Amino acid sequence: MDKPMKEEAIKRLQILSDAGLNSAVRSAFEKDNTLYCSDQTFFQTLCYGDLTEFDEENLVDPSIWKKVKDFEEKNKCLVYHLTHEHTKYGEFLDLFIVTSDRKRWNADKEDLNNGLAYSYVFNLTIPDFSEFGTIGFDIKCGGLVRNDY
Repeated sequence: MDKPMKEEAIKRLQILSDAGLNSAVRSAFEKDNTLYCSDQTFFQTLCYGDLTEFDEENLVDPSIWKKVKDFEEKNKCLVYHLTHEHTKYGEFLDLFIVTSDRKRWNADKEDLNNGLAYSYVFNLTIPDFSEFGTIGFDIKCGGLVRNDY
């Protein structure tokens, strides 16, 4: 793992922690590269980001772990958090990433402060529709919830 990219990921997780993301997410990533996924759940029309550890053993479909790791290697980036949701367009896994392009790091951190994140979205329903882009998010109950900014 590229040390400057990891340090950048920790800075971004600190920004998210300061805004309400459970601080254990940053601590676990900093300590041993543990990833967390905020899984979108609904309760009485309120949406929450339910945090779960994202690793090969915890996944219903372990091939998703390999997809994420292959993505990092192929695109020379580092995933520092994920969100997962079911939408009318399909099931999405949003990868919050640090790219190797250091010129965009300050802008990416500024976006995080405004509830936006440059990400790669795996469309698990229709993989050909997976893409890079900026997504909006809210922080609820210690987790992240994607929104339609």
